[in-house]
Amino acid sequence: MAKISKVLHVPLTRFFHDRTSETEGGRDSVSGLLLSPYALRILKALNRISDQKTVMRLVSLTEPVAKRQ
Repeated sequence: MAKISKVLHVPLTRFFHDRTSETEGGRDSVSGLLLSPYALRILKALNRISDQKTVMRLVSLTEPVAKRQ
C-alpha cells in the first residue's frame, strides 16, 4: 500500500478514510483508478522496478500526458 500511495502521490491514510465526495468512485478515487483497464498493470509494472529514480521518471513522463487529456 505504501508503494501505491507513493506512486499515486496520495497519503497512505487516504486508503483508510471513509470519504464521501464528488470523486468517490470516480476516476480520481483509488477504486475508480483501479477500474481503469490498464491502471493495475501500470502499478504492477512500477512495483517491479527497484530503482526509484526510474519510477519517478516514468511517473513524470506520464503526468503531462494525462493532463492533456
